Amino acid sequence: MNNIFSEFEASTESEWKAALLQALKGPSIEEALHYSDPIERIEYTAYVHPSHATPSDEIPGEMSYKRGGKFKANTFEIVAILPSGSAEQRNRRALELLMKGSTSLRIDLNNHTVEECNQLIRGIGFEFIITTFLCNTPEQFEWVKSLRTPTNCGRIHVFYTGNETYIDGTRTQLIDGTQVTNVGGNCTEEIAYLLHEGHRQLFQFIEQGVSIDDAAAQLKFRIGIGSNYFFQIAKIRAFRRLWSAIIAEYQPAHSCSHIAYLEAETTSVNKSVKDPYTNLLRLTTEALSAIIGGVDELTVLPYDWGTRSPELEKSQRLATNISLILKEEAYLEKVLDPGGGAYALESLTDALIEKSWKQFQETEVNGLESLKKQVAATCALRKTFFEQGKTTLIGVNKFQNPEKITNEWLNSKQLVFGPDLILERDVSSVNA
Repeated sequence: MNNIFSEFEASTESEWKAALLQALKGPSIEEALHYSDPIERIEYTAYVHPSHATPSDEIPGEMSYKRGGKFKANTFEIVAILPSGSAEQRNRRALELLMKGSTSLRIDLNNHTVEECNQLIRGIGFEFIITTFLCNTPEQFEWVKSLRTPTNCGRIHVFYTGNETYIDGTRTQLIDGTQVTNVGGNCTEEIAYLLHEGHRQLFQFIEQGVSIDDAAAQLKFRIGIGSNYFFQIAKIRAFRRLWSAIIAEYQPAHSCSHIAYLEAETTSVNKSVKDPYTNLLRLTTEALSAIIGGVDELTVLPYDWGTRSPELEKSQRLATNISLILKEEAYLEKVLDPGGGAYALESLTDALIEKSWKQFQETEVNGLESLKKQVAATCALRKTFFEQGKTTLIGVNKFQNPEKITNEWLNSKQLVFGPDLILERDVSSVNA
């Protein structure tokens, strides 16, 4: 087969810059394509000439797993969160969600008895889906463990706060990065928290006598997805690379132990209840960045999630449809790491790797309180920028919706790093 690249003459750097300046029509390259993000505290460029690109022979499915652990297709599970209600209502809703395209369920067992739990799962084939159970009592935890069979044990994840019991072949520990993103933290801070908390739980298993391979298989990471599109893609890739580096220090027997299992979940900081349908656009770009980043599970929260009067039957269906369209109509599951090799994205990923590793090391030495102070400072800066109009949200602080919306946000809730942040709700000038 002929090499088609030999038919095109490569441009020199000076020729390339001349063409770039002509396309910009006025501003210099530095003015137009050099960026400094004050929230992320990172400087980066939106262009790189091949002569300055860092060569890399990494491919998807191989070390260091920056490009992901998949080697056949960019498959991901479409997660639906089961709403509250009676056991009978929730069973009906679960089956409906699965019939409409969801391939994974997240089920908080609330205060259900074991008998009610049995009613809740009637007719669900756990061997065909990924199911995440959130337990609140020892009885619920034991009940979920009893559901495991040779055909479904790897597809059932069970999390019980405060319980660090090892269960062979089942993910039992959730490291939730949305605790950072939902209070207004940035990408570096979220990666540092995921690494710190993941390493802490990993080490606890090892101290119990669990092998590094088995300990790594207990962990599931949830990463928050915001609207800073390229940063979200780079964040996922950077985290995978750094987690692989941590695992490597323990010398696992199997290479697959290096691969972080990742669920992405959209966040609420930038969402609007006054102009709710704009959230669908935000959710779509957020889902797109998560898929390009190569996550294993994708949770697109309904556009009115966290409000007093959610229309969940409608909004949850639309949330599922976003994932389905990107997966089955845009064919994004067909291409492994579609962002790989893009010079600017690789440069941004490398910048996040360097900054996040330093932040992780500082957190390991100084503890979580030091990271909490930094996240609080980032949150305050984010609110200031929004109040001053330096950050724009359509329908919120620009081009407000003339239609009167009666729905409103729920009160703030306390997370690990402080109260959750929703700019529309929490910035006084917007609510004046």
